[in-house]
Amino acid sequence: MRTYEQSLGKVSLTPEGDWENKEYDRLSLVRHPITGNVYLSKKVVPYDETTPIEVTNTEYWMLVLEGASHIEIDDKFSSTSENPVQNKVIYNMLTTIEQGLDNILGE
Repeated sequence: MRTYEQSLGKVSLTPEGDWENKEYDRLSLVRHPITGNVYLSKKVVPYDETTPIEVTNTEYWMLVLEGASHIEIDDKFSSTSENPVQNKVIYNMLTTIEQGLDNILGE
């Protein structure tokens, strides 16, 4: 039997906390500090000192959760977390993202 190996690159989400003007990897989760909306980066977001790439720029960001100003994004989340509220929030965000990706891919 023949096996094939292919690098998938980054495949896990990275909670980054509140958005600020800096470079983000693909699959970074950020929260807009005013609206509370949570966004996922669709590709690497470059740092631009003069013209920041805002989270509303749909070329780079996808809205995954609206009005989450009451939710605190814990950038120290790990798979061993025992915080049930935090785990539920992360699970719901992942479910929303998965549904969005299914819609985009037509699955």
